Amino acid sequence: MKERTWLYFIFGFIVLSNSLFAQNKLTDSLSLQLAKETSSKQKGRLHIKIGKEYISVDTLKAKENLEKGFAFTNAANDDMGKGMYHLYIAYLYCDKGKFDDGLSEFNEASKFLDQFLSGKNISVVEKEEADGYLLDAELSRGNVYLELYEYDKAIDIFWKVLGLMNKTNFPDKQMALATTYQSIALAYYHQAQYQTALQYYLQSLPYAEKAGNDNFTAKTNIYVGMCYTLIEKYDSTAIFLKKAEPVALGSNDAFLKTMFYARSAELARFTDQCSKAIALYDSTIRYTSVTGNNYMKTTFTHAKAKCLLSLNRINEARQTALEALLLAQAINKKREILGAQRVLADVEAAAGNYKQAYLYTQQYRLGNDSLHTAEVTEKIQALDKKYQSKLKEDQIAQLQTDKELQQSNIERKNLLNYLLAGAVAVILIISALAYRNYRQKQKLQQQRINELESEKQLAATEAVLKGEEQERTRLAKDLHDGLGGMLSGIKHSLNTMKENLIMTPENGQAFERSIDMLDSSIKEMRRVAHNMMPETLVKFGLDTAIKDFCSDINRSGALQVSYQSIGMGNASIEQTTAIAIYRIVQELVNNTIKHAAAKSAIVQLSKTDGAISITVEDDGKGFDPDILNAVHGVGWINIQSRVEYLKGKLDVRSEPGKGTSVHIELNA
Repeated sequence: MKERTWLYFIFGFIVLSNSLFAQNKLTDSLSLQLAKETSSKQKGRLHIKIGKEYISVDTLKAKENLEKGFAFTNAANDDMGKGMYHLYIAYLYCDKGKFDDGLSEFNEASKFLDQFLSGKNISVVEKEEADGYLLDAELSRGNVYLELYEYDKAIDIFWKVLGLMNKTNFPDKQMALATTYQSIALAYYHQAQYQTALQYYLQSLPYAEKAGNDNFTAKTNIYVGMCYTLIEKYDSTAIFLKKAEPVALGSNDAFLKTMFYARSAELARFTDQCSKAIALYDSTIRYTSVTGNNYMKTTFTHAKAKCLLSLNRINEARQTALEALLLAQAINKKREILGAQRVLADVEAAAGNYKQAYLYTQQYRLGNDSLHTAEVTEKIQALDKKYQSKLKEDQIAQLQTDKELQQSNIERKNLLNYLLAGAVAVILIISALAYRNYRQKQKLQQQRINELESEKQLAATEAVLKGEEQERTRLAKDLHDGLGGMLSGIKHSLNTMKENLIMTPENGQAFERSIDMLDSSIKEMRRVAHNMMPETLVKFGLDTAIKDFCSDINRSGALQVSYQSIGMGNASIEQTTAIAIYRIVQELVNNTIKHAAAKSAIVQLSKTDGAISITVEDDGKGFDPDILNAVHGVGWINIQSRVEYLKGKLDVRSEPGKGTSVHIELNA
C-alpha cells in the first residue's frame, strides 16, 4: 500500500483521541456489574463492553470477552448485542490491517443494529445507545474506505452518517458532526481537491467550537490554514494559525504543538522567510521527538535542509539533509529517501562538489524509477481488483436471477398438475414469455459485458496516458533540475576560468564560442523540458498554457500562430483532460510546422455548455485526407488516442494547395 502523507496520521490520531462514543476505562466497574447481573442479554452486552475496553491494550483479552459476550447475546437473540459484537470484532480486524474482513464485520454490525432499531418496545436509553453504535459502525466503515483509497464510497457513507446524526440525539453530537465533516474533507484532500477540502474543514469549524474542546478547535483551525497554504492564500493561512496559536502554545498536547509549528514553518518557507522557517522547523522536530513520530521528523528535517540551502548555509544544509536521509532509511520511507538525496545533490552542486552531486543524482534517479514502476504496477492491480469485484457482483446477481427463475419453474410445474384442461395453453404462453425474457436477459447481459470491456479499455488508456504524462513530468524535472543545474555550474566554472587564463586571440575566440554553445545547449534543454511538461499548464491552467505555447512558436519564427480563446478564461477543466487537450494542440501545431510548409496558423479553443471545441487551421500546402487512414505515425496516433479517450469527435478537412483545418469536439 502506497505511503500516505503525514496529514493522514494526524487525522487518525484525532479520530482515536476524539472517538464519537469512546468510554472511559471502566473495566473494573463493568466487571462489578457483570458479577451481579443475571440476565443473559445484559451479561452479553457487559462482556462486549469489557472486550471493547481491552482492544487498545490487550487484544487477547478483548477477543476472549467479545466471544463470551456473543455467546450470551446469541442465546438471548439480542440484536443490539450482536451488532456491538460485530462492531468491535471489526476494530480488531482493522487494527491488524485486514480491512476486507473489517468491512464485512461493520456491515454485519449495521444489519443487526438496524434490525434492533426497527423493533418495538425499545426504551429511549436503548435507542440512543443503539443509534450511537450504528453511527460508529458507519463512520468506521467510511474510514476503512478512506484507507483503501475508495474515496467515492467513503464520501457517500459520510453523508449517510450526517443524515443519521441530524435525526439522532446523543452525547458529543457537535464533536461527531465536526469529525464527520473533517472525514469528508480528508477524502477530498487525498484526491488533491484542496479547495473542496477547505470548504468542508470550514464547515466543521463551528461544530468544533460548539463542542467546547479547545484543542480540537485549534487543530481544526490548523487544518483550515493548511488548506489555504496548499491553494497559495497565505494571508488566510496566517489568520487561522493566529487563532490556533494561544491554545497550541499553552497546551500540554505535544502533537498539537507539532502541528502548529509545522504549519507555521511551511507558511514562513512559502513566503520566503527562510530564517524564521528554520527556527520553526527546529521546534517542530523537537516535538516530533516527544510524540515519537519519526515519519514527521524525517519530513520536517528534509524541509529544514531546503531552507538552509536557500540561505546558502551549505555545511548546515548538508548535515541536516544527511540526518533526514538516515531517518528516512531507518523507517524505510522511499519518498523521503528520494527527497533527501535530491537535496544532497543540490547541496553538493552548490558547494562545487560535482562528482558527489552526480552520485546523489544517480541514486535519486534509480530510486525514483523504481518507485514509479511500483506505483504504476499498484494502479494496474487496483484497477484489476475493481474489475474482478464488479465481475463477481454480476455473477452473484446472475445466480440469484437463475435461482428465482428455477423457483418460478417449480411453481409452474405444480400448477400444471391442477390445471389439466388448460395445460397446453398455459405452457405455450409461459414458454413464449420465458423465451422472450431469456432473450432480453441475454441482450442485457451482452450489453453489460460490452460496457465492462469499454470501461476496462478506457481505464487502460487512462493509465497509459497518465503514465506517459508522469514520465514526461519526471524527465522534465530531471532535465531542468539535474542536467540544467550541472550545465549551469559548468558555464559558471568556465566563466571563472576565463578571468584567470591567458590565451591567444584565436584560443580566446574558441573559448567564447564554447561558452556560447554551452549557453545554447542550456536554452535548448530548458525548451525541451518546458515542452515535456509546461509549468504554466499546472500553475495557471489550459488557456494560459496554450497562449504561452503559441507565443513561443511565434518567437521562434517557425510559424505565425494566432490564438483565439472563447469562454476559457474561468473554465474549470480537470487536469487530466487539460493535459490531453494541450498535447493535442501541441501535436497539431508541430505537424503544421513539420509538414505543411505554412506561413501562418490559427488555434481556436472554445467552451460552451457541455462541450469543448478545438480548431487548428493553416495556410499550408494541404493534402488528401484519405491518406490518414494509412498513416501510422506516432504523432497522429497520439492525437487519435487522446480524442478517443476524451470521447470526442475528430474532423479533418484539407485539399492540396488549400491548407488544412482540423476540428475536434469534446464533451466538457
